[in-house]
Amino acid sequence: MSTVITFSGNLVADPELRFTPSGTAVLEFRALVNRRAKNAAGDWHDADPTAHNVKVWGQQAENLAESAGRGDRVLVHGLVETESWEKDGEKRTKDVVTISERFGDVGLSTKRATVKATKVTRSHSASIDDAQAAIGGDPWAVPVGSE
Repeated sequence: MSTVITFSGNLVADPELRFTPSGTAVLEFRALVNRRAKNAAGDWHDADPTAHNVKVWGQQAENLAESAGRGDRVLVHGLVETESWEKDGEKRTKDVVTISERFGDVGLSTKRATVKATKVTRSHSASIDDAQAAIGGDPWAVPVGSE
């Protein structure tokens, strides 16, 4: 069972885009969420920020790499997963908010900035175009038996 998280935070540094050996884009960044808390006297003060590691996969990774930079405020909705590895014979882990093609989203916040959206154009393969033509051209319809 995975935990779903939604937050807004500021990028600590420019996101890092890389590609897997199979060519899939992966974008990684760290975002800080500023918090306020009450002290013993009941007064509000700035609390230590919460840091989140975020990993974005696929086309979203490429789109965000062109749009976001250090200091930008982002809105993140994804699954919290635990990555583990071994270093110097010691097992290490870290929690990562994962945004994939199947689930999750990330975008720039308009709270303190304006954002210009540019639609990404993609070319479809002939089989997709043929399938859409067979169902009357509706791009959202799913042909029976293709699920």
